[in-house]
Amino acid sequence: MSNQRRKLWDIPQNLFEMIVKYAEIYGLFRQSEVDIYNQVINDRNPIHFDEEFCVETIFKAPIVPGLLASGLFGGLLGSNLPDGAILLGINLKFIAPIYINENVHVYIKFINKKINKSIFIYKLICQKKNGEIAIEGEAILKL
Repeated sequence: MSNQRRKLWDIPQNLFEMIVKYAEIYGLFRQSEVDIYNQVINDRNPIHFDEEFCVETIFKAPIVPGLLASGLFGGLLGSNLPDGAILLGINLKFIAPIYINENVHVYIKFINKKINKSIFIYKLICQKKNGEIAIEGEAILKL
């Protein structure tokens, strides 16, 4: 796919050839970003900001909210699929914590297309620097 974004009405009949098969991004979340996210959604769970509280938990340090981290999937899908693509559903499993300032590798991979429909399924993976999977799931999109 070229760097120029395509509108859905510009896509030729062979839609499959136009979709991205794989996309990735690397990132991390700073405490300031977690604080803004928690303020916007009104999340007051100390597991995301209170180091003294966290020491007494299984995590031992503040963790990034799973839905904030999974937002990177939306960014990848939204910036790599044609304008107007619609997310029909998403299924996520939160497997391991992501800590504040921890590097992650997030990627999406095409895995299936529904026959005779413009419905596409993507595998979603958020992997920590040590190779451990933090989040995995699938997204169903209509193009």
